[in-house]
Amino acid sequence: MEHSTGQASRWTSGFIVFGALSAAISVIGAAYAAHGQSLYGSSPAMIQSALQLMQFHALGLIIVGEIGRASCRERVSS
Repeated sequence: MEHSTGQASRWTSGFIVFGALSAAISVIGAAYAAHGQSLYGSSPAMIQSALQLMQFHALGLIIVGEIGRASCRERVSS
């Protein structure tokens, strides 16, 4: 049981880390698109839409990681 709980904890941490990195990349991309020489040949609306979708997916990954982490804690305590 100990091994599976530790492995599940690593997976949930992976979701949280990947979600946080994805969120950071989307913020950097949004700042570049807003302040830099916007990506040549691309529509600003398309870039904004893609970055918003990336932010929602990043938030989803973080939420899934937190739910998994809470589930692991619940299994350990019972």
